[in-house]
Amino acid sequence: MAFYLREKKRDTKTGLETQDHLATVSARHATFTCVKEHIYIKDLDSTNGTFLNGFKIPSRVIYLLSYGDAIRLGSYPLVYREVN
Repeated sequence: MAFYLREKKRDTKTGLETQDHLATVSARHATFTCVKEHIYIKDLDSTNGTFLNGFKIPSRVIYLLSYGDAIRLGSYPLVYREVN
């Protein structure tokens, strides 16, 4: 399972890269692991933290995700949904 969140964007007038909430996501921020039908998240000592339902999770601790959980990588928001 892989998530690609970083996208380089350039201001059309200046040609400079723009900053957005993805700037708060580390290159190796967190892992999502699938074991049988369960998904787990683990922060990888990220600079800006990984949050689960509003609470910052400690680095290197594995948490089980549940349907509807609010996840935030730095300031980048995600919601866990199961798709059949």
